[in-house]
Amino acid sequence: MRYRQQSLIDPQEIGYRRFCRNHKLLNQKIGTPAATDPTVVLAAEVELAVRYCLATHFGSLSPHRVLSYERRNALGYQRCYRELDAVVGDRCHPQFFVEIKSVTQRGRGIKAGLPQLQRSLVIAQERWRSLQGILIEVAWMTELSEQESTPLLATDLFEDLASCQKDESDERITPIYWSGQQLAAGLAELGMPLNPDILGWANATWSSQNLAG
Repeated sequence: MRYRQQSLIDPQEIGYRRFCRNHKLLNQKIGTPAATDPTVVLAAEVELAVRYCLATHFGSLSPHRVLSYERRNALGYQRCYRELDAVVGDRCHPQFFVEIKSVTQRGRGIKAGLPQLQRSLVIAQERWRSLQGILIEVAWMTELSEQESTPLLATDLFEDLASCQKDESDERITPIYWSGQQLAAGLAELGMPLNPDILGWANATWSSQNLAG
């Protein structure tokens, strides 16, 4: 057995915080701190917004969104962690792991997020066999198709999420595509508009780089 002792824990759990501190010491970034990098700030804002949509639709999200597990290596088993963007269900019976990507070119989020989510599911499904994944890509683009430029109502956002629950195929991951403009319109209707400063930056700054997610 390559993985064992899978569980979901709170991001503030002491062991995980210690792991994060050690990890940051080994991987310190040079240059602009992440907290002031506008691409990272926008991605964080989008994550919060999508979590709000998820919680509104599914009723609640689990606060335990870190996958803790032991991985076998040459020396035995080592404790590892994978932080998830959102978990639908409770820690003992999760229904969906959710990966959220904010990008400036459609398809990049799916390309980057799919292997991440697949790996999390492979590890977790040894314990939770029926667990599935939702991969949500929010693309901020200057050129939109007619469909992408049509503002989404909040009900449209929820219909996309409901499709994950109705999917009876063998696919374990359901991709959802929203343009940033569509997400912003839906959130405004729900009474949770995106930060206008961040939204203004996104609308004014169109680069080809993938926004952190």
